[in-house]
Amino acid sequence: MIGRIRTVISIFFLIPLLALGACGTLRTISGMEKNSPDEFAVVTRPPLIIPPEYTLTPPEPGEARPQNLASSVETLRALFPDNPDVTPQVSAAEQALLRSIEAQALADIRSNVSDGTEVVEKGTLLEDIVTIEEREGGPDGSTIDHFSSEEEDSEG
Repeated sequence: MIGRIRTVISIFFLIPLLALGACGTLRTISGMEKNSPDEFAVVTRPPLIIPPEYTLTPPEPGEARPQNLASSVETLRALFPDNPDVTPQVSAAEQALLRSIEAQALADIRSNVSDGTEVVEKGTLLEDIVTIEEREGGPDGSTIDHFSSEEEDSEG
């Protein structure tokens, strides 16, 4: 009888212990655990390679790394792995859509954007407020005092 009670008690404590041990694994398997990428390891860099011939000249300080590619080239290689040197052409459907909305986009729009820009004079409202002279204001006869940043001579 005592042996049976010990078995029941040990099972009573063993099952919750195993269940608690599996909680972390079950959360991972079921996808309930957040598994985000390391924000410091997102950008990839080409590995440092020691060349077989050591007659190469060392790089100049400040020069771009020759194995680094421009992001546009990397994007084209990712999107079009068969031929990365060819820029994608506009499809017939895209051309038809542009014709239907009568779009007339300039191909070199980014280089022409800054040609027509100019500074717009907004006025001198702040300057007028700062240089306002002392005068009587509204209908109640209140006075607008002019405060300057210079210290006034005080008579004492």
